[in-house]
Amino acid sequence: MPISTHDETSAAADLGRGAQAPLPREGGRNHTRIRTLRSVTGLVLIAALAGGLFTWSVNSTPDTLGAAPTADLRSWLDDHPDDALAWQQLGDLYLVDATAADDLAAYLSAVDALEMADSLEPTQIETTRSLAVASVGLHRFDTAATHASAVLDRRPDDRIALAALVDSLVELGRYDDAAAASDRLARLRPDSISLSRRSYVRQLTGDLEGAIDSMYAARTASLGSPIETARLSTFLAELHRLRGDRTLATDLYREALTDADTASRATVGLAQVAAGDGDFAESLRLLDSRGSASNSLAALQTQGRVMAASGDDFGLARALEQVRAVVDGSIAADIGVDPSEVLFEADFGDPERASELAQLVLVAQPDGIYAHRAAAWAAFVDGDVTSAVEHIDQATRTGVQDPLVLAHAALIRHAAGDDDGAARDYAAAIRLDPGVVRAYDGLRSDMFTQIALSAEEATP
Repeated sequence: MPISTHDETSAAADLGRGAQAPLPREGGRNHTRIRTLRSVTGLVLIAALAGGLFTWSVNSTPDTLGAAPTADLRSWLDDHPDDALAWQQLGDLYLVDATAADDLAAYLSAVDALEMADSLEPTQIETTRSLAVASVGLHRFDTAATHASAVLDRRPDDRIALAALVDSLVELGRYDDAAAASDRLARLRPDSISLSRRSYVRQLTGDLEGAIDSMYAARTASLGSPIETARLSTFLAELHRLRGDRTLATDLYREALTDADTASRATVGLAQVAAGDGDFAESLRLLDSRGSASNSLAALQTQGRVMAASGDDFGLARALEQVRAVVDGSIAADIGVDPSEVLFEADFGDPERASELAQLVLVAQPDGIYAHRAAAWAAFVDGDVTSAVEHIDQATRTGVQDPLVLAHAALIRHAAGDDDGAARDYAAAIRLDPGVVRAYDGLRSDMFTQIALSAEEATP
């Protein structure tokens, strides 16, 4: 089943001008918040605007913008299409909307406006910096790193560019470089922007406790901003879920419900916790309570998994169709595929399509551990155990403490005849979250039973 790619008509430009946008894609348990991902890009831009880090001259634009500044700027640009500064300002306004709501159409509109500004006045540092942030949001990580590095070459202490560089390096799988950049960011200012990134780097490199400590420090530093505090609470909840503490994760998600901008992500998190506990009715109730927000990628995937576990084939088919619409819309708009989309397709859809999606993920995130985990699972489901082992070795190379990654590793190593490796990864997954195996009831539970028996036999 071939997957169409971006064509010469520039679907991205059409989306930026108000065409039908892909559905929103909130990060799931593994991010990418994107994903987004877990990059916290929104915190950077919102904090930057609030703190006056973006200094906009209005020499050529209206002296004041009204209650609808985006509309005011577009009206101005209708009469002054060569005003590069106005295009840059418009791009930044779209970018604020995009990061606040993880709105892909707004990201695309931001890129359209910023690229117009760049074409009129090339290499303006504020435009390049905003393009770096927008590129992270669209999963164009290599482009983001290039833009961020260009800014830092000229302005080494630019915190927004440095944060975007950390985000892009993390998703590219360049973890040593990301750690160095996040430490540099923290030295400039140990605040929620820098400490949350340090947390994510630590999580992906196997230091789960250090990641939790850094995220608590980030949240403490954010207490003057309710939006930041709520978002960081959701990230803390996800970290505690990685080590199986559903009670604390639930409390943190509930704290985040108090902020409208994070309530959707927190509700999906609560629904995922309920599903993990086997309370499928509560999971669906929570998802339904969010109305249109239940159309986010994470919500649709959670709903689909609940439908599968409860035997609702019709509901699963509907969820799969909706998820595919998100994926195909993103591909058409030249937006990077998220690893979670590969996993969902592999579990419930077409193995060949899942493998094709995995290749797109690897193009955008060539050394990312979650990209390789997605590729490993797609290959495994498609019957290519040799490739699955190669990819899962890459996915576990940093010692990441993620029970679902380790569960996948156990299943793949078991299929490859590596009983010792399967038992090791299974034991590590269960140690983190004893309930992780429930995610595979009806799918791989028979294999887990065999691995568990092997693990017991190997225990002195």
